Amino acid sequence: MTDGAKRSAIPLAAVPLSAVDAGTAAAAFNAAYENYVVPVSFTAEALQQRMRADSVDPASSTVYLDGDRPAGLLLVARRGRISRIAAIGFSPALRGSGLGRRALEAAMSQAGERRDDRILLEVITSNAPAVALYRKLGFVVRRDLAGYRSPEGDSPQDVSLAEVDLDDARSMLSAFSDDDLPWQLQPASFTAATPTVKALSLAGEAVALVDEAAAGPRLLSLAVDPAARGRGLARRLLRAIAGRYPVGGISIVAVVPERTGTPVFASAGWTRTEIGQHEMEHRLRPPATG
Repeated sequence: MTDGAKRSAIPLAAVPLSAVDAGTAAAAFNAAYENYVVPVSFTAEALQQRMRADSVDPASSTVYLDGDRPAGLLLVARRGRISRIAAIGFSPALRGSGLGRRALEAAMSQAGERRDDRILLEVITSNAPAVALYRKLGFVVRRDLAGYRSPEGDSPQDVSLAEVDLDDARSMLSAFSDDDLPWQLQPASFTAATPTVKALSLAGEAVALVDEAAAGPRLLSLAVDPAARGRGLARRLLRAIAGRYPVGGISIVAVVPERTGTPVFASAGWTRTEIGQHEMEHRLRPPATG
């Protein structure tokens, strides 16, 4: 018997996320992403915040237990008739056993039973085994997502950049944001926020959310009033944000559509980061026609 066959024979208990405590869920997540392409680790509190932002559905998500030990998980987020694989993985000893494929197939089947229109996921472009698996299961690349980092050092300060009430900023995001944004840029991802999140605006015509967590400031989202577009406000906002965080700079992870985001970020002096993602999609029902 091969090592892979041995691993696949290990009996795992599949438990709904709704049936486990926050500590067990965090331990399962950290086991799933141990030695991952990008190091990822969550405390119980941080994972709960992440799941709220992503609209994870506890009843549709699964924690896998090897005896009493958390060994992996599958997080399914849901908004309307769209599902998203928010996280999937198993501990290193269980990888290569086919567990991931079976977990995804189960999630796809359940989404079909719910009559969802489609399932989305993101995968790091350099993670060739995962990309290959998703393609075999019928996922196709919908678009590429990129991350960016601001220039370090002294930058001109824009006195028009002001901190605004977070609720007001959420309202602006909802009003200004385009349709069909990547999941983590959608206004629904910011209905709740930690105290470290600040809202910044240029005269109410452009708005951004920044997480000033101790690990380093991170740009979460930005939007410009459609009525004020064509005046370079996105570029000006990005430059102003860079000026606010001159030491160490500020970054946004790979959630920005590359085709539309790169020209704007580049014009503001931001550089693309090394890690990129594919946004992949599996349609369960044909798209509606007009």
